[in-house]
Amino acid sequence: MTIHIRCFFLILQILIVRGSNIKGQDIPAQFGVQLSPVISWLQSEDNLINSNGIRLGVKFGGTIEFPVRDYFSVTTGFGFGLSHGGKLLHKIGGNLWPKSDLSDPGLNSGSKPLPDDTNLAYSLTVMEIPVGAKFILERDVKKYFVEFPVFTLGFITRSKGEIDGGAIRSANEKIGKDVNLFNISWGMGFGIEKSMLDGYTLQGGLYWQRGLTDVTGNDGIKARSNPSGSYDFTQEDSKGVVSALVFKFGIVF
Repeated sequence: MTIHIRCFFLILQILIVRGSNIKGQDIPAQFGVQLSPVISWLQSEDNLINSNGIRLGVKFGGTIEFPVRDYFSVTTGFGFGLSHGGKLLHKIGGNLWPKSDLSDPGLNSGSKPLPDDTNLAYSLTVMEIPVGAKFILERDVKKYFVEFPVFTLGFITRSKGEIDGGAIRSANEKIGKDVNLFNISWGMGFGIEKSMLDGYTLQGGLYWQRGLTDVTGNDGIKARSNPSGSYDFTQEDSKGVVSALVFKFGIVF
């Protein structure tokens, strides 16, 4: 992950240097907006915590492109991702959201408040700053592009959760205390641009994005049942990352 973070800051440095020199050149920066449907899901490195559902969300915000050559640009922007996340099936139950202020205190108190095979669903609102490298192939009024790599620094500003385990059903839980603030991800995408007569450009593309950092808190306690009726307790310290498919639709002015 250290290499990925270094690449992120290297591209960011290129962006800052390029942005400071853009006024003295004939290639203008290009500004745009995007509204993009998203399919996201959560994955865990723990083989007893399984991805078990997707979320449908949306990204929206502004984009900036700094042309470096006719065929290459540095991209960035600012936006929000709504309803990102997914669902994780915990084969071993326990006290899995111990720090959150849940609607029922019994859901995170006692030896094993949540049973085995409990689904925990995450719905996250993320403020994002992406930085990427864009390569362009032009054909008449159409441009085909590949954007690789794209590193995104995310700040999780809102977290909601749902619990589905046995007879337990609970929704709209405030789980921010059991979700980490930062989410760094990387990805890539490809698409097409078409210039219009009015001077603006339409964009469409498909992007894949994968988290590099753990979005789930590691304060949970797993309680494995023994035949005697007692429990063996272990900390739930797995890494949970968000992956996504983004269907990008944008307008560049």
